[in-house]
Amino acid sequence: MTHSQFKAKYIGKYANPDPNIPNQCVDEANLYMKEVLGLPFIYGNAIDWDKNYDPKKMVYIPNTRNFVPRVGDIAVFGRLVGRYGHVDVVDDYKPANKINFWSFSQNWPLQSKCRVVIHLLYFGVKGFLRKKGQ
Repeated sequence: MTHSQFKAKYIGKYANPDPNIPNQCVDEANLYMKEVLGLPFIYGNAIDWDKNYDPKKMVYIPNTRNFVPRVGDIAVFGRLVGRYGHVDVVDDYKPANKINFWSFSQNWPLQSKCRVVIHLLYFGVKGFLRKKGQ
């Protein structure tokens, strides 16, 4: 499945692989990893994804002033956005730049269905996860 196909499948809906803890940001990001990237789920709170990923399959890229993410990178947010952090998928709505990026996100704001959002000034972003070889 491509990024565009994934977005078309879930936009305006909840991505919910785990009915025990429904409609979380990690649900949408994990389904993206499985359905688009062919990677296993990452478990734990979003804020810990920069530690809980499999380094054999992904790389973690810290957020810096000059880094520009690619479509499909997983953005990892820290405590500035809440106790549990946040994760979402860099989107292609408009090209990312050094000032902001667009993402495909769920639960941003709380309880929202999958949708495209803008992140201004990379507020709260700790870094990005990228599948190795991409």
